[in-house]
Amino acid sequence: MDLSQLEPLRLPLNLGLAVIGGGVVGWNRQRTNHAAGLRTMMLVSLGAAAFVAAGATLGAGDVAAAAASRVLQGIVGGIGFLGAGSLIRAGQHVKGVTTAAAIWATAGIGTAFGLGLYVLGATTVALTMLILWLSPVEAAVFGERNGERPAA
Repeated sequence: MDLSQLEPLRLPLNLGLAVIGGGVVGWNRQRTNHAAGLRTMMLVSLGAAAFVAAGATLGAGDVAAAAASRVLQGIVGGIGFLGAGSLIRAGQHVKGVTTAAAIWATAGIGTAFGLGLYVLGATTVALTMLILWLSPVEAAVFGERNGERPAA
């Protein structure tokens, strides 16, 4: 996909939707007082969108496909490292696993919107929010608070 050939408003639209998608997830994390909140998730989503959009402008053919693949691999690895930084071991509990997963999912949202895959991006936002909103159900069923589980 060569985004450089698209109408001038396509890239700002893609980046704007990535910010909004990341903001929806970040709003949920912020309102429940998690460390990675609104601005963090918006920036993760925007950064992922910008990187894949930049990779997609390399043109068509095998060289561009290989470059785009390396960009995606870099995003996945880099976001995994960022998410690992949100993990905290507190006694017998490990905290931050859901936050790390939300950061990773938010990068996926940004990647989808950055490539102009609007249905994938919107569906990922919706499913991410559904999963995050299950926290009270999880606590009621399993008796856990904020998804905390004893450390192994």
